[in-house]
Amino acid sequence: MGKFPLTWVVVADSARARIFVWRQANGELNELQDLTNSEARLPNRELASGEPGRAVDAGGHHGGHPMTQAQSPREKASQNFARDIAKLMKHACDAHDFERAVLIAPAGFLGSLKGCLDKTTAKRVKATLTNDLTKATPADIQAHLPEPWALR
Repeated sequence: MGKFPLTWVVVADSARARIFVWRQANGELNELQDLTNSEARLPNRELASGEPGRAVDAGGHHGGHPMTQAQSPREKASQNFARDIAKLMKHACDAHDFERAVLIAPAGFLGSLKGCLDKTTAKRVKATLTNDLTKATPADIQAHLPEPWALR
């Protein structure tokens, strides 16, 4: 059996991301970083940037009808946080800080996070788990991980 590849376990939701390193098949998870998205905890009214924007026609004249908002402020904050995590993972991937990764997040956020990953980083993701474990202990998180041999 070969050397155990250095593995990152990213446990996240729209408000928090915890990044662990897993160095040995029978080893413990060691927490590297704990990131928070403070905007995710604000009420929607505090996230909103005021009234919806007004439509502008080709001549630069402001129209009278408000533009509809495609994303709620909370969804936008969540998407930005997913993008930040993906950037951090890309930099770590480029620096060869990990060889493979496991992503653990609730379904909606997991989809956002996976959608933000670049191709190289996405190829290193060997497993995804739909679960909210951001408040779990490292031992509890590890109990949810697939067997190391299954991460090929």
